[in-house]
Amino acid sequence: MIREKECFEKMRQFESVILGKVKKAMLREVKTGLDIPHMQVLLFIRKQGSCKVTEIAKYCHITLSAVTNLANKLVDMRLITRNRSEKDRRIVLIELAEEGKKQIDIIEKNKKILSDEMFSCLSDSEIESFYSIIDKILLNFAKKDHEESNQLISVG
Repeated sequence: MIREKECFEKMRQFESVILGKVKKAMLREVKTGLDIPHMQVLLFIRKQGSCKVTEIAKYCHITLSAVTNLANKLVDMRLITRNRSEKDRRIVLIELAEEGKKQIDIIEKNKKILSDEMFSCLSDSEIESFYSIIDKILLNFAKKDHEESNQLISVG
């Protein structure tokens, strides 16, 4: 591996500095008690409009019980609602409540400020290269995860 030690040190720095700033920026001005997993769920629900617990679990790569716990807290905070599907009463749909929409607006504003700050030192072509590299790494991991899943299925 090319400069493996240096690579892992850069990743550690990236995680420490960038993710720390992301967390701090996203939590600025939002309701007390919210953390990054809650915000991921809220952002996903906003993107979808309404969704099922299984969809949230798949998107966030967490278990159904973890989503249920997150959803319970978000319901208690009046940020989301649970409603039965009109087409199939067995299906429970999760939607943003008005307060949840307000919190997402704050999060989106903070993400924009951070993004502008973070990328202000890069040219448009450097930003595109950065995105391209991230996409390539994510695709590589997705392929490996898929291969591992297929191996587990064939072994089982």
